[in-house]
Amino acid sequence: MPSGGLSAARNRLESIRPLGGNPCVHLAKGIRNSLELVTSKRGTHFLLRTIVREGIQTGIHFLLYFYYFLKPVLPAGVRLALRQYHAIPLRWSSAATWPIDKSSIGKPEDWPGWPRGRQFAFVLSHDVEGKKGLERCRALAELEMRLRYRSSFNFVPEGEYDTPGELRTYLKENGFEVGVHDLHHDGSLYQSQDVFDRSAIKINQYMKEWNVGGFRSGFMRHDLDWISKLNIRYDASTFDSDPFEPQPDGMQTIFPSGFGEPTRPRISSFPTRLHRITRSFLCFVRRISMCGNANSTGLPNTAGWLL
Repeated sequence: MPSGGLSAARNRLESIRPLGGNPCVHLAKGIRNSLELVTSKRGTHFLLRTIVREGIQTGIHFLLYFYYFLKPVLPAGVRLALRQYHAIPLRWSSAATWPIDKSSIGKPEDWPGWPRGRQFAFVLSHDVEGKKGLERCRALAELEMRLRYRSSFNFVPEGEYDTPGELRTYLKENGFEVGVHDLHHDGSLYQSQDVFDRSAIKINQYMKEWNVGGFRSGFMRHDLDWISKLNIRYDASTFDSDPFEPQPDGMQTIFPSGFGEPTRPRISSFPTRLHRITRSFLCFVRRISMCGNANSTGLPNTAGWLL
């Protein structure tokens, strides 16, 4: 395996390390949480689902280390098969909370309502993760304009491409949103708080240089305490419910909320809904022809390129 592939693999291994460190500690917490849930809810079926779900999520933290190490040399068909078989028990154990988590639909007590008295809001966003996606951004924007849509394009500042200033200007002038997507998108952002703090300096520089206010982490990793150090207006690194994510803890709400340090302006958090739509199809349907990944308060997100 090339040295570059090994470096990328190590970064990906770190990207799925559970926040809080040792997977064994995570296992102990999972068992404790299961027992607490059992005491509050009845039914052996519920108990079985809970134990299976906690066991699967703990096993994921171990197995993904090996998977991401081997991923650069695994054929696409093998990766797809592994994802499909991995999704089968998760789909069963998470049936009560995915794709719809009923605890997420209740309105917050201080909810002021959607702007202009609307009944709902739907936001379309795109994570541009590679050169191929970058080359197709203008065509996608033109398609959306013909359909009278406007969306958000999130670019990786120091990834495998340079984001042309004229493209960002074109998108803004035509009513689109531009955001920052991670820093390198290699899984290294959340390796440690020190790494994040050093990366935050660069991210804030790009936020200022690009004159944008939105941010989303790679791989939907998130630590709101750390993210609050960024000079951003809103964050879209969380979701309401998605057990298939490397960091599967959901916000359990589809409504925007605020977070941040008391001495700084509040940051708006927009949970992603129906996250990574095409990946779900890839997990559950064997024969499908689609490109890239897809992630939607109604907030769908196409990671890289969908069409």
